[in-house]
Amino acid sequence: MSNLPKAINDVLAERERQINKEHYSTEHDDEYKENELLRASVCYAENVVRRGWVHDSSFSPEVYQSKEAPDLWPWDLDFWKPKNPRADLVRAAALLIAEIERLDRKEQKSGCGGKSMSIEQQNERIDMHVLNALRYEPLNHADIAKTTGLDMDAVKQSVQRLIRQNYVEACPIGFLLTELAEDVCFGAEE
Repeated sequence: MSNLPKAINDVLAERERQINKEHYSTEHDDEYKENELLRASVCYAENVVRRGWVHDSSFSPEVYQSKEAPDLWPWDLDFWKPKNPRADLVRAAALLIAEIERLDRKEQKSGCGGKSMSIEQQNERIDMHVLNALRYEPLNHADIAKTTGLDMDAVKQSVQRLIRQNYVEACPIGFLLTELAEDVCFGAEE
């Protein structure tokens, strides 16, 4: 983290503090269903917009901190703790990260009524992305990863599964679909 700008390090440290010191685990965050993390983030950012001038003036920090929680604030008023504009923006950004992470986890739990996909279903989905990437031209691992947005390990594992199923074969420049894959996976579309 040391090569990152101070602002990013501070946001990441705040996110870690929320998890480790405040005990707001990912499981806890996943219980939110009404944009609570996003609303809290907006409240801290809005506080800076509306009250930042107070902090920059001759008033004491307590005047900046004395504002009641906005109506949008999702939690008990005891949890509203503005500090100063920079700290509030760091807190807002960390809450945004928490919300983005929550949305990412929610997206991974797609399918049958929001239940988590099995490993097999996840692998099938990854394999289809790889097959689609190879549909029109042979590609190597890196090109498959770039085309699909998958990480390299997922691509390599998928290619190995597809080779075992005789859907993909190695060629001098990488991998290509076999006739079996063309017929089974894409035959009805032609």
